Amino acid sequence: MKKSTTLFVFLLLLLFSACSPEKKKTILDLEQLTVESIQEKYASGELTAESLVNAYMDRIDSINPKINALTIVNPNAIEIAKALDEEYRKTGVLRPLHGIPMIVKDNINTIGMPTTAGSWRWQIFILKLMHLLFKS
Repeated sequence: MKKSTTLFVFLLLLLFSACSPEKKKTILDLEQLTVESIQEKYASGELTAESLVNAYMDRIDSINPKINALTIVNPNAIEIAKALDEEYRKTGVLRPLHGIPMIVKDNINTIGMPTTAGSWRWQIFILKLMHLLFKS
């Protein structure tokens, strides 16, 4: 089975713009969210990282079977979001990308996630070292 990787922008366009309106209803207009608006919603209590991740997971579940743009979704995404919500509750501090879901092309090493570069030969490679660009 061939798995292809695409550019981040291409994924976002496919995932959020070119898809049918069959998506699950969410309170959020995911296509219009910006990092700034997400953080404003976090600060006002209107949104949590967990609810945002759940909304994106619903979107991915409704679209990805049709376009197969994502080969893997972090299985710990919701737990990570809960931990970020708890951190924000305790500290009141939002870091620049605090709780912002990201798509990372699978040829970028990310701790705990496969780095396949679209090749079946690399499907079992999961980075465990600390020198990398992203941490899942």
